[in-house]
Amino acid sequence: MRGSDKAAANAAVTGTVALGALAGKAPAPRDTVFIFARAVQGPRMPLAVLKRQGRDLPVTFTLDDTLALSPANRLSAHSEVMLEARISPGGTAMPHAGDLFGQAGPVALGSSDVWIVIDRTAP
Repeated sequence: MRGSDKAAANAAVTGTVALGALAGKAPAPRDTVFIFARAVQGPRMPLAVLKRQGRDLPVTFTLDDTLALSPANRLSAHSEVMLEARISPGGTAMPHAGDLFGQAGPVALGSSDVWIVIDRTAP
C-alpha cells in the first residue's frame, strides 16, 4: 500500500451507535439519526456526517473524507475527532431541545469498534 493510500485508509473512524437504557424513550422508526465527527478544537461545524433512520439502530458506521461537508476541512486533516450521534424527530440537522444524543471522544483517526451510546436528552 502506498503512503497516500495508507493515510486515506487511516483517515476513517468506524463503530456502532446504540440506544442506551438511560435515553428514556425509543426513537420513532422514521426519526433521523445523525452521526458526525467534529474537530477536538476549533469550529463546531461537523467534519463528516452520516444520516440513518431510527429503525436502523443499532447501526454500524464509517466516517471518512467521502462524507466531508467541506473539502477545505476534511477528516483526514485531523489526528483526533469528537464523535456524536443525535436523533432528530423533525429530521433537521440543527439540534433542538428534547433530541436524544450521545458522544465519544476524543477518538484517534483510524480507530475502529468505537461505541457511541445515545443516553442523554438535549436541554
